[in-house]
Amino acid sequence: MSPSTRTAAVAAAALLLSTTCLDLAVSAQKVVSMPFARREDARTLEKVKRDSISATLGNAQRGSRSIGIYYVNTTIGTPGQTIQLQLDTGSSDLWMFSDEACKTDDVMCLGGIFDPSASSTYELLYSGEFNISYVTPGSGVHGDYISDNVNIGGKDVVGLTMGLAKQAKEVPTGIMGIGYRENEAIYAQTGGRSSYPNIVDLMVNQSLINTRAYSLYLDDKDAATGNILFGGYDTAKFDGDLALLKIQPDENGVVSSFIVAWTGFSITTENDGEVQLTTSNFAQPAYLDSGTTLTVLPSQLAYQLIQAAGAVYEESSDIYLVTCDTASANATLNYQFGGANGPTIKVPFGELVLPIRDVNGDFVTVDGVQYCLFGVKPGGPGDILLFGDTFLRSAYVVYDLDGQTIGLAQANTEATGSNIVEITGPIVSGASTVAGQPTATATATSRNAGIGGFETGIATSGLSSPSGTSGADFTFGAGGGATNTATKSPSAGHTVVPAFDWASFTVIFGSMAMALFGGGLFVFL
Repeated sequence: MSPSTRTAAVAAAALLLSTTCLDLAVSAQKVVSMPFARREDARTLEKVKRDSISATLGNAQRGSRSIGIYYVNTTIGTPGQTIQLQLDTGSSDLWMFSDEACKTDDVMCLGGIFDPSASSTYELLYSGEFNISYVTPGSGVHGDYISDNVNIGGKDVVGLTMGLAKQAKEVPTGIMGIGYRENEAIYAQTGGRSSYPNIVDLMVNQSLINTRAYSLYLDDKDAATGNILFGGYDTAKFDGDLALLKIQPDENGVVSSFIVAWTGFSITTENDGEVQLTTSNFAQPAYLDSGTTLTVLPSQLAYQLIQAAGAVYEESSDIYLVTCDTASANATLNYQFGGANGPTIKVPFGELVLPIRDVNGDFVTVDGVQYCLFGVKPGGPGDILLFGDTFLRSAYVVYDLDGQTIGLAQANTEATGSNIVEITGPIVSGASTVAGQPTATATATSRNAGIGGFETGIATSGLSSPSGTSGADFTFGAGGGATNTATKSPSAGHTVVPAFDWASFTVIFGSMAMALFGGGLFVFL
C-alpha cells in the first residue's frame, strides 16, 4: 500500500469511527455511563440520556464491515484529539497510535492517531519504555510512556499515564484497558515492583466515581444498544439477583485478572433435554474478557459442541464455521460458577453463530450456502479459558476491583427501561455472596511477557462424556444437527470447509488469535 493510500485509509477509518462525545449534565450519582451500538450499519449510537455522565461507544467499522469490538470515543490532549479505543477488561493499559507507528503495513491504525506536538498538556514520561505483547505470534506494541488528559463524556481524567505506540504489529486499534494495576505491562516487566494509577484508579481519585467498580451489559448479538457503567449497575438489565463470586488469584496468590471458578457445564436442547458434560468435581479458572470475541473451552467440551453443530474446519485460520441457519437451533449452553450454590448463565445457541463478510463486504457463501463463524474455540495445552463476547452477551457482569468480587446474573436482553444503582462501597444491594465457593487458582505455564496475563494449563479432570447407548446424548443445529460422538480432536479426515478462495480473507482472519486471546479484534457481521 502506498503512503498516500495508507494515509487516506487511516483518515477514512478515523472518520468512520469518529463521533462527538456527549456532554450531559452531571447528576447526583457518580456514575459514568457509556452506551454503545452493535448494528452492522451503526457508526455511532443515538444520544441516550440517563442520570449519569454519558459518552458514546460503538461497534467499529472498516469499510462496510463491522470489526466486532466495543470501542469508546475519547478526546485526548489539549485541545482534545478524537481517538477511538477498544474497551478491554482483559488488560490494564491505555495506549494509542502515533503517526510513526502507522507508516508501515503492519497495522491498520483504526481509531485515529494522536499527535503529541498538538497538545499543550502532553508530557513525555519515559521514552521507548512502553512495551506490550499479546499471545498472537509476532504481535505487540513498542513506544513511550506519556501523560495527558483524557476526556470521556465531557469529563476530564487529568494526567493519565498512557502508552504512545511508535511501532506496532498485528494490533489493529488502540486499547483502553480497565483491569487491575497488577495486569499492567510494566508490572509484569518489573516483576511486580512498578505500576501506576490507570484510568479506573484516576476516576476514583478525581471523584468521578466512588469506587473501582463497573458493570458490563452487551445485550444479544442482534441488539442495537448495550452499556458499561463505571461506578454503578443497572438492575433493569438482569434477571433475579446478582450472585457474588470471589475473583480467583493467580499462582502467586495475586488478584490480577478477572478470573472466576467455572464449576459446571451442560447443554439443553429441545429434543434431548439437559445433558450434563461435567462432573461434580469440575472446577476451572475462567477469564471474563470483553476484549475477546470467542469463548475458549477445554478441547473435550469444545469438540463435542463442534461436531454436534456440524461445524467445519478452516485450517489456514484455525477456526470453525457452521451454516448460518444453525442459529435457529432451540438450545442453550449452561455455565455454572462458584459451585453447586452458584449462578448458572444460559447462552442461547444462536449467540455462537456469527455472520462474517469477505473483503468486498459480502456474506461468506460456498456453493450457495452461507457460512458463519462458530463462537467456540478448543483450548490446547497452555491456553487460557477465555470467556469472551459469545458468553458475555448473555451475562450481566459487575466487576468490583476493590471488593475483589464479580457480580453475575442472567442478562435481561429484553430490557427497555433503566434503574441505575450507584456503587458507593462493596456491592450489597440486590446481591448475595455464593456460599461454599471452590478455589480455581490459575496455574501459570508461561507468562505473557508485557501484558501481565497468564496462560494456564487446561485440566481434563471433571469432564464427562455424554451417556447413552450410542455415546451421543444431544444434537443441535438446523433440523436437529449432527449427532455428537466426539470427545477428542477431529481426526485428519474430519470435515473441512468446501473449496473456496480463503486467501481473500487475509484481512479478516489476520488478527484471529488476537480475538481469541484478548486485546484483539475479529471481523464479523
